[in-house]
Order: sequence, then structure tokens, then C-alpha cells
Amino acid sequence: MKFSAIILAGGEARRLGTFKPLVKLAGEPLICYVINCLKEIASQLVIVVKCEEQKRLIQRELEATIKVDFTLDDGNYGLLSAIKAGIKASSNQALFITGCDLPLISREVVLKLISRILKSDFEAIVPKWKNNYIEPLYAAYKKNALMKALLDLKKLKNKSLRELLGCLKTHYISAEELEKLAKCPTFLNINTPEDLRRAEKYIEKYWKSR
Repeated sequence: MKFSAIILAGGEARRLGTFKPLVKLAGEPLICYVINCLKEIASQLVIVVKCEEQKRLIQRELEATIKVDFTLDDGNYGLLSAIKAGIKASSNQALFITGCDLPLISREVVLKLISRILKSDFEAIVPKWKNNYIEPLYAAYKKNALMKALLDLKKLKNKSLRELLGCLKTHYISAEELEKLAKCPTFLNINTPEDLRRAEKYIEKYWKSR
């Protein structure tokens, strides 16, 4: 299955006090967990950053054998601008879009989402919890449809991912079932020291089983 994986890595970890992709979990930068999962299954890795300095800092942590395409987000619409920059740098029609702060990302879950987008006429496949919370930054998309929806960001009143999904033919898939497939809290994103401590309880066992 050919797809491009877009990793959004230009944000700041204000509650963690440092550049978020390089926050350490069990001695490893957060973004390296995401890259190490996706490098085995994606046809292309695209990392979106805000500036050349962020690019340099991430490159310093990468293994020399890992091929990554970096692109800069210089837009004014937050996540939507970053996503747009990632799409422009992508070479495949199937996309997986995620953040740099999901160390328990699951190869099996990613492939399930990509398989679903490739085999259907849906334009977005997004995990959704029973409480209606969605995971649009752990989701699969079709490039042309997503870019079309992003062409004029000014038309989006709230400039939100949920609003963007309303412009696409979106299918929601059970996040609870995907979490069972991953056999860990795969949607756990790291925002606080408490999140880091929670992830530490799973990370050694999880990655040893990969």
C-alpha cells in the first residue's frame, strides 16, 4: 500500500518547556517513536516544521539511513496551514496525517486506516470515540479532496479540523476498536509531564513487542 505519512512537528510544548518533537520519553525523542513506526510502512515521510532551526534540530536526532522530506509551514491558520504544507510536499494520493507526540502509534492501526481509505470512496477515515471526540491527527485522507477543501482557508469560519472534515466525505471508525487492535492506548498524545509518566508505563513493553 503506497501512502505518504505527514508528521506535524512545528508546535511548542509550553507545558513541557521545550521543542515538542524532542521531548524525551525513556531517553528517546517523541518524534523518533513516530518515525520508527512509519518508516517501515510508508512510501514517503514528510515532516512539517516552522523554520530551518526546527528542521536542523530534528535532523540531528535522525538515523542517517532514514529518508525524510522536510517542508516549512509559513501559514497563518495553525494546524490547517501545516497540513496544507504537508500535502504540497506529498507524492502519494493516500495520506496518513499525525502529530509528533504519539509515541504509542500502532503500525496495525495505521495500515487499517490506509487500507480503508484506499478501498473506499471516502475522502477521510477518522477514529471517533463513543463520546464523539475525534482523532483527526491520527487519520487517513485522500490528497486531492483534502487539498481542495484547504484551497481557500478563509471560507472556513472556525479554521478547525472538525470544520474541515465537514467539507469532506468522511467515515468515522471506532477508536475503541482501534485501541483494542493496538493493544495499548495508541491515541495517547503527550502534552504534560503526567502524559509522559503514563506513556512510560507502556513504552518499554510495547516497543519490545514490535
